[in-house]
Amino acid sequence: MFKKLKNIVPKGGSNEHRRKVQTLEQMGFQKSIAENALDASNGNLEQATNLLLSSNLGSNDSAPSRSAPASQPTPSTNANANANAQQNSEEAQLSRAIQESLQTTSNNNNHSDNFKSAASIRAGQAAAARAKNASRKFGANGKVIPKKQSTLSSASNPKTKTTVSMSTGNSQLTSTEAKFAAEHPGVKIPKKLKDHSKLQQIMRCTKRLASHALAVDTLIIALRHIRNDPDNDKYRKINKSTAGYKRVLEDKPGVMDLLKAMNFYERHATMDIVLERSSVDHALLYMGISALEEVRETEDYLSAKRQIAFLREVKKIQDGANVSEDDEVVKRAEFISKCPTEPTGGAGALLQVKIGEEMISRRFDGDDIVNDIVNWIGGHGSAIPSMIMSRDWSLVDLHRYPVAEIDTELNMDRTLQYIGCWPSGKLEIRPSTTQWKEERVTSGDGSSRGLGAAHHH
Repeated sequence: MFKKLKNIVPKGGSNEHRRKVQTLEQMGFQKSIAENALDASNGNLEQATNLLLSSNLGSNDSAPSRSAPASQPTPSTNANANANAQQNSEEAQLSRAIQESLQTTSNNNNHSDNFKSAASIRAGQAAAARAKNASRKFGANGKVIPKKQSTLSSASNPKTKTTVSMSTGNSQLTSTEAKFAAEHPGVKIPKKLKDHSKLQQIMRCTKRLASHALAVDTLIIALRHIRNDPDNDKYRKINKSTAGYKRVLEDKPGVMDLLKAMNFYERHATMDIVLERSSVDHALLYMGISALEEVRETEDYLSAKRQIAFLREVKKIQDGANVSEDDEVVKRAEFISKCPTEPTGGAGALLQVKIGEEMISRRFDGDDIVNDIVNWIGGHGSAIPSMIMSRDWSLVDLHRYPVAEIDTELNMDRTLQYIGCWPSGKLEIRPSTTQWKEERVTSGDGSSRGLGAAHHH
């Protein structure tokens, strides 16, 4: 009946060290590998993350040595770099990025002497324009204000199959697009993402990543490493086969388009995403990091971070990490003893509750009450009911649209029929919003589909 408890034995080390290990574990790395990476980077979380993502560390035989490699930056080096960065204003950083973007490098034997590529020049100009004309290019909500959409310079005659081109941009329409344009000559066709400026590509891709907080954090770390040490090959390579990449970056919307906009390319033979030294553009790095940092201030990102913390806490409760195993078993048994007998033979209402990553279900009679549901949930984690009653967490009705919190305190003695969980119900435990927790806003004492709705109408 109970979820099997794990016998967790606290290991040595500071709380800060354990927190960093847990952060890396959430990104998909095994605990021993995460500890080794932190030791190899002198406890620096950013360096450990980059080390894991840039090498084949998804398996046990790939763990880094516990002795720091000779090329690893020391804490004092990082401190000096941070101190220097703080002394520079945003304008000074931008100016330096543009100058580095346009400079000529003559001491690189593997690349051409002319490092002032057209892409670097355009990126530098875009970065300068971004700083100078920010108020014109962006609205109050941070979105790019689009230019007028391109119009068709000509339409193909369906009989002659003439190619149709955009009046702006360098790309031609595909045959399907040309046919559509010919049949709808008055319709404007927007440019593809790759035909927009580098700045617009970066802004659009980073906004798509807002709800994927770990991906945003990982990309910021990776790009900062490249900016600070562009000559280091390992910082300019992301291994797609690692557990960290698969968990944090793989299939996340906007990741690949963002990296390609910053001159990365896929090396399919080795499962790597690579940025060549000659393609490093400091202006693009500046824009990418800046755009990702802006995303960190959005509600989507902050909500995703709260969800990560919530899932971590739920897992600890389910695993019995906060109390001894014997105490947790006793507490869960007490909650279950207060639950009514489950109807047999398919009778009653099937109730499902999602707790973290786990979905639990059982049947209840229509006259069973909300308190019975709370006790049943307590049988899967003794600390969960108190989190719900304190409004730190909410019991949400997923069968309503939009979903709404159930005021458990108000409805504790009311039936499943009253709150709308009959003949079935699907609930989820979620971290509470500030409004729900602090302002004590309720969604009514019943449900829009239960007897509570009839009571109010």
